[in-house]
Amino acid sequence: MAGWDKVNRMSNLSERLEAMTALMLGWGKRDPRTAVEKARSLPAGAMQNQALGAACSGWASQQPSQAADWARQ
Repeated sequence: MAGWDKVNRMSNLSERLEAMTALMLGWGKRDPRTAVEKARSLPAGAMQNQALGAACSGWASQQPSQAADWARQ
């Protein structure tokens, strides 16, 4: 989780948000359930919302049916 740790240490909020989006998009494509779990571990707010959205977007781009089923839960 080196990328996760690096992103969470970034002090500039807009840069962190941009990096988090890119990280979670890729992670959502490779390991969506873990990406969603990590996104949910963030404090509630803009960063969590952005991370969750990016993870789900990555997931949906690879496995649309599974992502849709998860979203309906």
